[in-house]
Amino acid sequence: MELDIPYLLQCYNDYKFATTMTPSMRIDALEEDKRPSACIGCGQCMHACPQGIDVPAALAELAEMYEKGPHWGDVVVQRAKSIEDDLK
Repeated sequence: MELDIPYLLQCYNDYKFATTMTPSMRIDALEEDKRPSACIGCGQCMHACPQGIDVPAALAELAEMYEKGPHWGDVVVQRAKSIEDDLK
C-alpha cells in the first residue's frame, strides 16, 4: 500500500491543531490509494513506530475529518459562484 505515514500524520496534526484549509488541500492532491481512507488497519506501522503512535486510529480519525470537509475544491467553486453572482 505504501502510505506516506509521516506525511499523513502531519496532515492529522494540522487538522487537529490548525485552522486552515491546508490539510484538506494536501489530501486532495493525493491519489485515492494514498489517502488516509486507504489504510486497512493492519497495525504493522504501529508496531514499527518508534513513538508508539496508534497510526491506524489516527488515520481513521483523519479520514473522518477529511470526509466531513470542507474541501478546497468546494470552497473554490463556492467563491467562483459568489463572484459570478456579484457581477450579474
